[in-house]
Amino acid sequence: MEIRRAKRSDARGIHKMHMRSIRTNCGSHYSDPEIKAWAGRAYNEAHRLRDVQNDYVLVLVEGDEILGYAHLSNDGELRALYLDATVIGRGFGSELLALVEEEARIRGLSRIFLDSTLNAVDFYSHCGFTFTGDQHTIEINGQRIRCVPMEKILRS
Repeated sequence: MEIRRAKRSDARGIHKMHMRSIRTNCGSHYSDPEIKAWAGRAYNEAHRLRDVQNDYVLVLVEGDEILGYAHLSNDGELRALYLDATVIGRGFGSELLALVEEEARIRGLSRIFLDSTLNAVDFYSHCGFTFTGDQHTIEINGQRIRCVPMEKILRS
């Protein structure tokens, strides 16, 4: 397996893996209506291509298959870190996060912030992230999705 910068040609594969990851990994913490709305989003090529071109997006690949990805926006928001269920627990999430942190430092960012999924709070806490507020919701496809705001202060 390899971690590399995402290319334009990865956009559809990123979307498919992202939706699959929500369906297979988040059901223990979210209701069926939440999963259906969240993982039922249609592929938006313009949106995915914009992310790959403008932000720092990494993919975990094996052959032609995308098994994970991380997305850091230019302002320091970790917009995504999702893995295929087959690779969870093998260190790839930590590896992706370490690369994102390294890039944030190179860009002169002092922190990374995110809205964690409920199932990922323990992972982020273990990696040094702290809570910055109470659980809140974001709306996706008309459904309220619960998340937890967190941040990590980056040390030089």
